[in-house]
Amino acid sequence: MRQGAERSRLDQTAIAVSTYLARWHQAFAVTPGGAGPVVELWFDRGEERPLCERVRLPRRLDAGALRVASLYLAALINNKLCVWGARRVSLVADEASLAKELLQRVSSALLYRGELFSDLTPLFILALIEQCHGAPLVLDTDPKQAARLAALAAAPQAPVAPLPPLGRHTVVAVNIGQHKTGWGLVVLDGAGGYDLSRTGRRETWPCAASRCLPELADALLAEIAQALGPLPSETAALCLSLANPVVGGQARGVPTVGMCASCTPEAAADLDQALRRAAARHFPGLAFFLVNDAAAQGLFTSRFGEAEPDGPGFASRLLSVRFGACPSVSYIDAGGRNCDRLNEYPWLVTTVHANRHDEALFATISRYLSFYGFGSIAEELGLLDTYGIEQNAAAAFFYELYTEGSEAQWRDAVKIYRVLGAHLAMLAYEIQRDTPVSRVTLLGSRANHLDAQVFGPIWDGFAGFIDRYSLPFADLAFDLAEDVSDKAG
Repeated sequence: MRQGAERSRLDQTAIAVSTYLARWHQAFAVTPGGAGPVVELWFDRGEERPLCERVRLPRRLDAGALRVASLYLAALINNKLCVWGARRVSLVADEASLAKELLQRVSSALLYRGELFSDLTPLFILALIEQCHGAPLVLDTDPKQAARLAALAAAPQAPVAPLPPLGRHTVVAVNIGQHKTGWGLVVLDGAGGYDLSRTGRRETWPCAASRCLPELADALLAEIAQALGPLPSETAALCLSLANPVVGGQARGVPTVGMCASCTPEAAADLDQALRRAAARHFPGLAFFLVNDAAAQGLFTSRFGEAEPDGPGFASRLLSVRFGACPSVSYIDAGGRNCDRLNEYPWLVTTVHANRHDEALFATISRYLSFYGFGSIAEELGLLDTYGIEQNAAAAFFYELYTEGSEAQWRDAVKIYRVLGAHLAMLAYEIQRDTPVSRVTLLGSRANHLDAQVFGPIWDGFAGFIDRYSLPFADLAFDLAEDVSDKAG
């Protein structure tokens, strides 16, 4: 990978037809000598450090340029909210009238027509933000608010202290996924190793059960406690990972979505307490720790993966990706921790479809970096029709073509894997813009047929996208960790 090359700048015609948000970032970057107006987006995160995005607009702001600029600003806001969360966003410019015009356009794209913004509507993110902050998201053009946040952002920041090495502990580990729930007894040996025993697995939802985890939690943990049997006296904690938002250590249930798809608003709001009641009842005396399943994946990969440690027993600045029903993405910071932020990466938009009238304006990483991504890529390349297969069969089908097919079939499979690698590069760039990424680890999966045999073209696509668009990475590593997705959850 050639890295650190000077970023190219696009004219506005190229922006309008570009399908990659990475190129839009380059085109709207604030660089010395620019002539167009600068717009700032300030994100108020309550007690957390505020964030800012600065964007330079074209010098000539005709109707077409305003449309493109407002779409870009809406994408920036969406992506910041997905990763960091915020209770208020202030859009400011030297000309107040320009700020108000842009805000009206951004609001229309992001809020009032949210179902057409991307293939995963931002309405879920907005509901989650309202839960976390106790009020709906506010968008405004208040320069005084922006100045207040700028002063807070300028304050010195304490350095990140690394987590200490893991000691010797015995814990119960449970992962409640959208489809499967698994458990086991984990003994950490204090020397960087672990032993896993008493493992079990079941369907998360019984056939007759509605998808409302608060109503299922007690019976589910009761069954797991019975399956594990009497625990060793030294067992200290129940560590539960959840395929659901966990923000600030609390599970956040959003009605009609995921684990709370069939919940009433009252039941969804009870998710965190329902889990804690069930844990206290069926695992009495144990400390209780709750994390998102992607966060658990990242911690496992950082501590027990194949990356060379650069902290006391962990790899830092690590982005790990696992393909599930939606992307499972985790970022580990310089201290070996998951950043305490919203971390709803599946809602990140990276691909632009603004010139297509038959679909949403943007595509999220979920469209490409999940079990269904193989089918989505094959469909866009016309290969589903060529081979007459269904989307859900694409992962296994193209793996077989790559490993056992003819030369022509092999070339078609290579196309799939290279495009997949390019989308991994787009994801890495979105995270890199806020937090430095030193390593990207793709977690192999037998279910998704991701292993060392097909990693070569994935790597080629990843490196090729970075080189082609001169993305500003330095010494970036990209590797595959095989057969860890089951453990990492």
